[in-house]
Amino acid sequence: MNARTLLLIASLCSVSTAAVAADEHECSESTLRGTFGFTFTGTARTPNGPSQRGGIGRYVMDGQGNLVGAITSNADGVVLRRPLVGTYIVEADCTGSIAIDFTDALDGHATFDMVVDDDGNEFRTVSTPPPGAVNPPTLTAVFRKQRNSKPRWHATARRSLSGTESRFFRISVLSLAPQRDAATKWLSRSLSRSPCRASSSTSSAGSDGSTLGD
Repeated sequence: MNARTLLLIASLCSVSTAAVAADEHECSESTLRGTFGFTFTGTARTPNGPSQRGGIGRYVMDGQGNLVGAITSNADGVVLRRPLVGTYIVEADCTGSIAIDFTDALDGHATFDMVVDDDGNEFRTVSTPPPGAVNPPTLTAVFRKQRNSKPRWHATARRSLSGTESRFFRISVLSLAPQRDAATKWLSRSLSRSPCRASSSTSSAGSDGSTLGD
């Protein structure tokens, strides 16, 4: 076996190892952090026959298993706009589950199984009503991360459990102020034009690798 053949084999092995390493990564609750928009569709079994369901919504997920959001649903032409809070679990294999509680006067609880895709930029769900549920819906949804939002969480949650029901009393979301982003960009531009930038970056380079940011 000549040197050229050995080099080719070594190159193929290194590419294969890198591809496997890139594909093998674990998920957790922190994989889902940010604001996600979604659509859902499906049916529900009712005494009068199948009921068509569909809608859109938005979740804000804190990367620690808590979420807050709202949906607009359409059930056979009846439109409802409903706020909600909930929790989610993400396993290492990028599957998981979501439990939500509606916080309007209609109340209600729902659960879903999910699978995370695209490094946390997308996930998909299917409803998982409990056995014996009245008019159980079959709903599927696709969630995509909203790129133009950068939520900051200030949340406290108190939960009381009664059987399979859970209720969260307070979760609030504060968005980053646009003025702060503008000020950060202005400061970055000012530093890049500063005559002291070269000397300061030389003296700090290699110390801890930190840069100006949030």
